Amino acid sequence: MIFVSISLSLILTSIDLGGIGVIAPTISSDLNGGDFTWVGSAYLLASSACLPLSGNLAHIFGRRPILLAAIAIFAAGSLACALAKSMNILIVGRAIQGIGGGGIQALSFIIVSDLVSLSERGLYNGILSVVIAMGSGVAPFIAGSFADHISWRWFFWINLPLCAVSFVWAAIFLNLNGPEGSLLAKLANIDWLGNFLLTASTSSTLIALTWGGVRYAWMSYNVLVPLIVGVIGLLFAFWYEYKWASQPTIPMSILLNGHSFNGYLGTFVHGIVLGTFSLDILANHVARPAWFQAIHEATPTKSGLLLLPMVAGVLPCAIIGGVVVARVGRYYISNLVGWCCMLIGLGLLVSIKKETHYYLIAIYEVIFGCGVGLLYAVIIFAVLAPLTVAQQAPAMALLTFFRTFSQAWGITIGGAVLQDGLRKRLPQGVMSKVPSGQSLAFALIPHIPTLEAQVREEVQMAFHQSMHRVWVVTLCIGSAGMLTMVFMRNLPLKTTTDERWGIAGKGSTVEDDKSSLHSPSIVHTDDGSIRSETV
Repeated sequence: MIFVSISLSLILTSIDLGGIGVIAPTISSDLNGGDFTWVGSAYLLASSACLPLSGNLAHIFGRRPILLAAIAIFAAGSLACALAKSMNILIVGRAIQGIGGGGIQALSFIIVSDLVSLSERGLYNGILSVVIAMGSGVAPFIAGSFADHISWRWFFWINLPLCAVSFVWAAIFLNLNGPEGSLLAKLANIDWLGNFLLTASTSSTLIALTWGGVRYAWMSYNVLVPLIVGVIGLLFAFWYEYKWASQPTIPMSILLNGHSFNGYLGTFVHGIVLGTFSLDILANHVARPAWFQAIHEATPTKSGLLLLPMVAGVLPCAIIGGVVVARVGRYYISNLVGWCCMLIGLGLLVSIKKETHYYLIAIYEVIFGCGVGLLYAVIIFAVLAPLTVAQQAPAMALLTFFRTFSQAWGITIGGAVLQDGLRKRLPQGVMSKVPSGQSLAFALIPHIPTLEAQVREEVQMAFHQSMHRVWVVTLCIGSAGMLTMVFMRNLPLKTTTDERWGIAGKGSTVEDDKSSLHSPSIVHTDDGSIRSETV
């Protein structure tokens, strides 16, 4: 029942994120806002910025109350989006959704790490990946159907009953151990300064990435100032966590482990690839729907269906990858196969022509999806294998942060390449129809069917050639990620869990004194002896 509760919560975010790109042109046209990039970026910005805080609060107040709060916040954001009468209100709603969605993502994987040992977690990671992929797979079809036949607003209305079911289920069945003590004592343990530095720096960086190349030139002070401030702020935040924080949100002992650091690098590159290609099973399905809607004039519903082959590759491979690691206790080969499949799929997609038959594109997407599914399920073991049991929950929170933050970088890179390509290739008469500071792709797609035949052909060719550049850049970035395999090695997988965070009544609780957040964790070893591990 606990795992069902987690899955119900996680599917909320995957459906929402998986469908937003399909209805992007429809929303942009309805709300008279060509700059749709903020609708996706607002979610990612809020989600990324609040992920470290979510993990910190879950450690202080317990897993269940923070997960329930995240679901409630996500529902509030969905309501705001459904009622939005302007693009600004929609963006605010998406930001609120992002806060809740980030908490749901972080808590889902943290709770699994609390209850299931690393040696057995492969199957559960695979199942969670399948849950995400399934939600992501049906989301484009659901979103497209609403946009075509009812209203795009119903894509957000449908979240409300789903949130209600998920909230009630979690409240009833998610009965876990948690910290004891007074509210004031818990508030005193929050890493206030560390969370402020991480949140503000992440927000500043993502604002710059959102503005760059769309609203302002990359070399303008409007982009450079927040980008530089954000990057320096993040470096200082990590330094503060390492040197001065008494109860750090991010225990730096995790990043100082060379094997885990290499795993985080692989995770970051993986996220950039997914964001750049915009086929991420957690992020916006933007590039491929845009390609289908621009080149083949597909409806939102059809463009959603055309994404299913990638999901068909993700589903079995995520499960298979997790099961293989759980059975054999090794993860190197699974990671290697995942990188190879993803890069081969990308290489094949680079070869796509405007007239390429869809069945070939579908095969390429399946191969790419196999790599995505494998890596999403098994790259986690490279991060967690060398860490103690007590370190795994904060390590999972940091992993979720890197996944989301890197996807934002990837979407920005892909968007910048696409935007630059369109500026160079679109007919001047068409360019003049797009107001300054708006996304060319989403502003133009709804109008392509109305263009004269010759102009429409030129616009579609410009889209195809620009998207080809995006895929080439994605392939280059992914190739760099393969280098992390050089430093990866198989390490033994822990067979124990941290009993402080287990099912209520079956383990100890976390004491409320200040040292409890980083106190020794009592674990049982394979030989029957007992030892303590400290974060």
